[in-house]
Amino acid sequence: QETPEVFLESIDLNLVGEAADWVDSTPQYQIFTEQLNVPTREDVEDFKIAFMSRFPSKNANDKGEDSIQEDTSNLT
Repeated sequence: QETPEVFLESIDLNLVGEAADWVDSTPQYQIFTEQLNVPTREDVEDFKIAFMSRFPSKNANDKGEDSIQEDTSNLT
């Protein structure tokens, strides 16, 4: 089973562009990607909700392999 640390490390390594900038500039997630705090499962769920809210799918039926949401879901 994937740990919260592995999930957020994967996020930090795989996001690029605006999504990476958002994570790096959001203190509540930056503390985990910079490994200053140990994340919990609740932190991961909070991140997923905030990420999906910030970067909603342009089309609910568009599940292309380049979709950030799909890539994030595949990390869990």
